[in-house]
Amino acid sequence: MKNINRPLGAMEKIFWLLDQVSQVHFVIAAEILGTKTISEWREALNALQHRHPFLSVYIKNNGFGHLSFQHEHGTEIPLRIVEENVNYRWEKELQKELSMPFDSTQAPLVRAVLVQQGQKSIFIFASHHSIGDGMSGLIIINDLLKSLSGQQLLPLETPDSSDNLLGISNHSYERVNGASSLSDTLGDQPVFIRREEAMPFVERSQLSSEFTLRLSNRCKAEGTTVHGALCAAFVMAAREIERNWKNIPIRLVSPASTRKALGANDNIAQYIVSKTIIYPEKTESAFWDMARFSKRELEGISSLESIKTNIEASQQVFNAKDVMEISNLLQKGVAREIMLTNLGRLSYETDFGTLKLEGIWGPLALSGYKGDQTIGVTTTNGSMRLVHVSRIPLKSLLRVAEKILIAACT
Repeated sequence: MKNINRPLGAMEKIFWLLDQVSQVHFVIAAEILGTKTISEWREALNALQHRHPFLSVYIKNNGFGHLSFQHEHGTEIPLRIVEENVNYRWEKELQKELSMPFDSTQAPLVRAVLVQQGQKSIFIFASHHSIGDGMSGLIIINDLLKSLSGQQLLPLETPDSSDNLLGISNHSYERVNGASSLSDTLGDQPVFIRREEAMPFVERSQLSSEFTLRLSNRCKAEGTTVHGALCAAFVMAAREIERNWKNIPIRLVSPASTRKALGANDNIAQYIVSKTIIYPEKTESAFWDMARFSKRELEGISSLESIKTNIEASQQVFNAKDVMEISNLLQKGVAREIMLTNLGRLSYETDFGTLKLEGIWGPLALSGYKGDQTIGVTTTNGSMRLVHVSRIPLKSLLRVAEKILIAACT
């Protein structure tokens, strides 16, 4: 594998900064029918690591804003083995992985857990957010299962940053009129100290394939998308559970993949853009009106113009005059009540020799913003799976949102 010495792009730097404040890495899980030996899983992880350059890197800090991914030879993806009975509530492992921080100065910036439950395996993958995103999680699971089924994984080139792919200058704060820059002030030290936080709550739920299809068809008839309907359902559910939320605007963050726009489909890397939808306080909109509103608000989210706007906003953080301004800009950027991250329908087949991919759960991530609720959604084998994570949870959020969706489709 080639040595890597690639500067971080603006969004990659933002996740490096955010992770210094709170654990903002992401986690995704695959439920697999069938088993393989531990040595076979280890060999498949090694093949995966050989294929994807970012699975062997750490982040080198050469002064604030001057960061680079560096390859480290001889690393292995850590694999934790959990053997339990079929009734084991493996959400506990998601909670553990979400609460365990990464050290960005140590390679690799990923780790895995294998939960073995008789003839079923649960594979959990956790990654620092600067080197990957939810779609990276899907690629990981696909490539890993290919390797386990005997297929060869060929190595890929080092993925480029969104900035470079778009020809945007990757600038950072520099000395102005002889004054000291933040790079001079902060040097190669961390900008923040990560705070101690409570163990996150994780709950998951599955919609039947029949209802998933009915929801999709109804959304088309109503002139909206499934994602728009999910946005509406979770906003309405949150206001039903937390009555105080009726009197405040609800900010819902919706990430989207930029891989298609950037032509970067197969790499494990961070290619996402986000938009915040604001639902005004005291609104009593009908469900389908709110779903159509959500769809309109997200139109063009993955366009090149939108990507450039997000990059430019991220670069502003590294032009800040002091640490307090950095903190304020970061807090403004992560402010939300809800994040709905929807990977949509799985784009690849689910049969891998003796293994069958039953379902994918996630992706899950926390922003560090107090009280935010994250919902990860993926549709596998025609059935939608939803996972809810929060450190201050609205504990019946999934159940109430499902009730709203069912009522809307009746």
